[in-house]
Order: sequence, then C-alpha cells, then structure tokens
Amino acid sequence: AFWLAANGAMPDIDTFHSMTVRRDPLVIRGMVSKAPFNASRLLMSVPQKMWIHLDNFPKIRRANLSSLKHCATMRASNLDLLKLAAAVATEKLKGDASWFAQWIKQLPTMQYYRTFHLHYAGEDILHDFAELPIIRLVQYMQRFD
Repeated sequence: AFWLAANGAMPDIDTFHSMTVRRDPLVIRGMVSKAPFNASRLLMSVPQKMWIHLDNFPKIRRANLSSLKHCATMRASNLDLLKLAAAVATEKLKGDASWFAQWIKQLPTMQYYRTFHLHYAGEDILHDFAELPIIRLVQYMQRFD
C-alpha cells in the first residue's frame, strides 16, 4: 500500500482494506469493505505511470516481431499480449532494481495458478478427468503454449 500511495495511487483506505485468506493449498487475496457501498464507488485511482501497459514500455511497444516465424501471422492484439508478457518478464528479471518491483512481487505465482486453473493442470489431473471434453481442449492448449 505504501508503494501505491507514494507513487500517486489513491486507495480508499477508509472504506476498504486488503485481506488474505489461506485455505491450503489456496491463498485467496482480495479487498474487503468495512461498510456497505454502492456499485459506483471508486476503489482506487491509479495513475497511468503505474499501469502495466505498452505505453509505459516504449522500446518493447516499438519492437518489430514480424520477422519471427510464429509472430508473422499473429493478430496485432496477440502480439501486444506477447509484448506485455515480455515487459513483465523483463521487469521481473531486474528484481528490486525495477520500478515495478513492489507491484510485481504482489502478482500471483505459477504455483498459485496450478492450484486451481485448469490450463496449468498436471498430467495426473488430466489423466483422472480424461473423459471430460474440456480436457482435450486443455491438452491442445498446453501443447500449443
């Protein structure tokens, strides 16, 4: 919260606070209201400089990927997602030297996603549920990714 406030984000700390609930192996993170509020209530104002957005990574945004075999036929929106992933990976590699370090440390880990997200299911889970039609799609996606 300090990093957010120090860089211009304005969370509504009078109404909301963060909460983490641990139910092994899950860790559930979120915001909790201290009082009733309506749907139009602003939870937090975050300045654009704090967004993980290609405009904040101009070198990566300008990167021409068209000469790369698998990128040449990708839609622009998918290329942008790939570039965003590269931006986050680059910042993560910088460690504490990254301006986004405090934000990146709060992101869910792959281990966390593996506890609930079907796309990251292991072979044992896929085998146990092999009769479900969705499993074939998951296996295809895992091969593609």
